[in-house]
Amino acid sequence: MIYYINRHRAHPWLVAVVSALILTIVEWIAKDYGKVWYFNRWYIIWSYASYFKPMVMAYVYSLIFYKMFKPRNPS
Repeated sequence: MIYYINRHRAHPWLVAVVSALILTIVEWIAKDYGKVWYFNRWYIIWSYASYFKPMVMAYVYSLIFYKMFKPRNPS
């Protein structure tokens, strides 16, 4: 993903969407494993947090990647 952003100068919204998709899949996998690995109390906290974490992390990643790989003005 970083290579694509660097080569093609992707927009922040594209980075946010792709990051949210990847993080959502990771969270779904972690929730499935959390049913076995975590206690009930920790699983409840994890399941509620997992709905908001991909959105927050995608926004943070989009800001970071846009600052790092923003399009440069040709001069």
